[in-house]
Amino acid sequence: MSGARTGAVSPRLAVGLVVPAVGMAAHGSASGALPTLGGAMLCVGVGVLAAVVTPRSRRLSIIDVTARIVTVLTVGQLGCHAVLGLDEHRHAAATSGSALGTMALTHLVAIPLGAVLIALTGRLLDVLTSTVRTLAGPGRLPVGVPRLIVATRPAAALPMPVVLGSVGVRGPPVLR
Repeated sequence: MSGARTGAVSPRLAVGLVVPAVGMAAHGSASGALPTLGGAMLCVGVGVLAAVVTPRSRRLSIIDVTARIVTVLTVGQLGCHAVLGLDEHRHAAATSGSALGTMALTHLVAIPLGAVLIALTGRLLDVLTSTVRTLAGPGRLPVGVPRLIVATRPAAALPMPVVLGSVGVRGPPVLR
């Protein structure tokens, strides 16, 4: 696997998992109830969309990567808030300022903290895969990776068992 693929997949996967988790947790903390299955599926859809639009970050500085991930997470949280509003999940029990403040605080803490952790994890995976690739050398497998060796013989060279009194091999005669 190339380093470009590793650097692109890990932050995207993390964003796709964080967006619906934080969206549902924040709304659950505000209303005291988790969203319905339909609302949860809509949040997962927003998470998938956020993962798809997360930019590739291999050649950017860690600050640029974090800023872009903050943007994607913020838009993703707004999307989760919108789809949970479309669902039957309402903030009827959360009309007090403290419940709405809890939801806002959850969003405000989780977005930048999540973005920093996602960016750092992506960089760490890039460094680890680059190190393993360098230590392995070109065209060599890392130590400890099992190799499958298969020895084959041509089908005509296989011995045929001879059983006395048997009918023999069924099928058309072999031309020799």
